[in-house]
Amino acid sequence: MVALISLAASLATTREAAEPAFVGKDVAMSQPRDSEYYHRRADEMRLAATEARSSDNRDTLRSFAVYFDRLADEAERAEQVQSEKVAAC
Repeated sequence: MVALISLAASLATTREAAEPAFVGKDVAMSQPRDSEYYHRRADEMRLAATEARSSDNRDTLRSFAVYFDRLADEAERAEQVQSEKVAAC
């Protein structure tokens, strides 16, 4: 489990450390991403799951992959709405 936490922390730190965050009243969130970003993260989690030694870690990594797939779906819907708005102008 420690390796899993280390992997997740490493991924977050490496990819997002140099990127600005949106900061609002009592809220900070990372830069919005396109759907391809989330698909790549999901693939990375699935790959890491194949290399995990314990079934608990595999299950956790697979659940992360499902979550990233959901984020990709949401990003795709947002991209579609944005392209429809641009086309309507």
